[in-house]
Amino acid sequence: MSQFEAITEENFETVVLKAPDAYLLEFGATWCQPCRRLEPELEKLEGMLAGSVKFGQVDVDTAPDLAAQFGVMGVPTVILFQQGQAVARLTGYQPLKKLQDLIEKHIG
Repeated sequence: MSQFEAITEENFETVVLKAPDAYLLEFGATWCQPCRRLEPELEKLEGMLAGSVKFGQVDVDTAPDLAAQFGVMGVPTVILFQQGQAVARLTGYQPLKKLQDLIEKHIG
């Protein structure tokens, strides 16, 4: 898992649901190869968006209830939250362009 903020079942509500900005949350695991491939794409995206979207990660092995709450059946799964609501999701490795399109579609 990378340098993004670690989201747990304990801090999810205060960090993600109450975030004033859009929040992109990656559900992954340390053993997941596609997750490792996705993280550099997310890091590039974070740099491109210059703080207009917050980024975080959920380790599904340590937060299984959170993964279940959002119907995460495979990793990596990326969910975009706006004003506390899940508004979009992608599952599996995604190239930078697809991630960028997802953000632009929902937050401009």
